[in-house]
Amino acid sequence: MITYKWREEVLGKIDSSAIKLLNLIESANDYGTDYKRKDHWILCDQLIVAALLEPKLIDKVFETPVMVELAGNYTRGQMFPVNKFMAPSIKDRNVKIIQSFNVEALKKFLLE
Repeated sequence: MITYKWREEVLGKIDSSAIKLLNLIESANDYGTDYKRKDHWILCDQLIVAALLEPKLIDKVFETPVMVELAGNYTRGQMFPVNKFMAPSIKDRNVKIIQSFNVEALKKFLLE
């Protein structure tokens, strides 16, 4: 877990255009002050980019069959795991789900 305190006090102090943009986005009033009160920084988009650029940051992964349901029966546009009863035609595990990252290596990666 990366704390929001680390995000603001370490990463947020870097003088770069990318961090300045991130600071601006996360300081917006509509971003929500409740988010900043949480003990952890939610960085979903940053995690997937880090995983694509540096797969060694990933600690634990599992593979599973999933579908994207568009009609609204289950999730309307979201990915969800399937079983043989929901989609008997999907036999292969077609996605890798990241369960955990090496947090210290991820912090170092974000600082580079």
